[in-house]
Amino acid sequence: MDAQTWIAALGQGMHWTVISASEAMQRAPQAQWPVPSEQLVAVRVEGKERDAKLVAAIARAYQDRLKHVRHAGYAQALVVITDGVVSDALRAQVESTLAPSTDASKAGRSAAIVTLPAYWLDGGWQAYAQQVAQAAAIQQTANHRLQAPCGRL
Repeated sequence: MDAQTWIAALGQGMHWTVISASEAMQRAPQAQWPVPSEQLVAVRVEGKERDAKLVAAIARAYQDRLKHVRHAGYAQALVVITDGVVSDALRAQVESTLAPSTDASKAGRSAAIVTLPAYWLDGGWQAYAQQVAQAAAIQQTANHRLQAPCGRL
């Protein structure tokens, strides 16, 4: 999902959880975060096998949020924010780990499997920050009074 679409969706009654794999976002002041801190799950991965660790961390965060979905009385979704472009291979790995298990009935659960919609923010934190800055610039310009060509206000 692109930043403009997601920002528009923030005010539409959906409870968003952000999984942040973005060091830039995590270093940014809380006032710049798109959601309150209780809706943010920070994921930090370093060193060897960074992609595999990222996949596992996102899957763990998703499963934790999924437990809360069952008890919440409102619509929820999840968005993953990174520091930039994520490869298609990495996205596919993460999405395959988020797919609902087909053996849920074997574990004694109901046949209806609860899922949580999950999205990737295209362009990552940089795209979000750029979209917010652009909206702020438009708002600032919109607040100026226009002057007629004759000089009259």
